[in-house]
Amino acid sequence: MSKSSEVERNVSIVIKTFERPHCVERLYHSIRHFYPQIPVIIADDSKTPLMVLGGAKILRLPYNSGLSFGRNRLLDAVNTKYFLLADDDFVFTDRTDLSVPFNILESTDFDIVGIELLYSGWKKRIYRGSYEKKGSVLFQYQEKPLGHHAGYPVFHYVLNCFMARTKTIQKSPWDEAIKIGHEHDDFFLRLKEKNVLITHTDQISIDHYHEMLGEYKKIRENTASYKELFFTKHHLTDMKEIGRGFPYWQRKLDSFLKFIKLQNIVNNMIRKHRLKGSGVL
Repeated sequence: MSKSSEVERNVSIVIKTFERPHCVERLYHSIRHFYPQIPVIIADDSKTPLMVLGGAKILRLPYNSGLSFGRNRLLDAVNTKYFLLADDDFVFTDRTDLSVPFNILESTDFDIVGIELLYSGWKKRIYRGSYEKKGSVLFQYQEKPLGHHAGYPVFHYVLNCFMARTKTIQKSPWDEAIKIGHEHDDFFLRLKEKNVLITHTDQISIDHYHEMLGEYKKIRENTASYKELFFTKHHLTDMKEIGRGFPYWQRKLDSFLKFIKLQNIVNNMIRKHRLKGSGVL
């Protein structure tokens, strides 16, 4: 049995989407370009949810029922050993080799393997590290592992782009009261309390083409009440992030491109090239 067929038998890809049909369609076609048989499950709480998208299973949810609610419905629908969590504005590329996190999960007792994200197809996002609570302040230390286990770094959190053991996450799903915003930190803080083992690999990547438009932007930015709920739940008054989200050279290059007014041109050129390679252009 080939590596890809073994992955396709044991992994489901789950996607929560909201008011971005063009994004989720693009992601779906990029997945099929590289993994024709892998199960894909989409939860859609848009005003007009998707009716059909290739061979994907679509869960049509009540309007604006929330990111956490949608992800939990996706968890309920998974019947494979593992699942890959993906946002609807991701795109698979020739570097999205799912056998890498799959093999880590198969050969170790890790429960989650984070995957590298490339913003605009080239900017490496750094978001993996450890939590430390000091009084009522939660500190996030980027790129600070807790140590190593089975030859891999151990973290408290990674990006919302990971492969995980289905049964482990089904026992500790997202808090549906925190619809969006700090649902991420709440999710990983609770996993920390349960000593869930988390690592990260940069041997593979997924492209991320972020879009904030229309109804999506309006709902996505309305997070103040959920931040308050998260702070109250975890007895916090503040959060502080220690470390940078992107490597130094990328930040400098991006600033330079912006200064000479070439940032959008370069990003669009890279985007077009990479989307063509992913089978969606």
